[in-house]
Amino acid sequence: MESKGKQRTVVKCEVGERPEVLLCSLVPGVSESTSLDLLFDEEVVFTVSGDASVHLTGYYEPDEDQYNSGAADDYDSYPSHFGLPFCDSNRL
Repeated sequence: MESKGKQRTVVKCEVGERPEVLLCSLVPGVSESTSLDLLFDEEVVFTVSGDASVHLTGYYEPDEDQYNSGAADDYDSYPSHFGLPFCDSNRL
């Protein structure tokens, strides 16, 4: 978390058409990071309110039905030894 002051920065997410949910509240020098264990089954939009830069990290876990579908076209843009479909990191 990079910030110029001691202002609170809030991270929220909106899953599908549901209302926005607070994920964490970060304060420079007090609580600069947090660990979350979240699993989303729909499109997610993250928003940040505050002056600080926030960096999110995570991974893409394919839907079990999609993974076992056997559709080779889904895996064309990803190296075959990974066995996972391509994930657009801009959507995180």
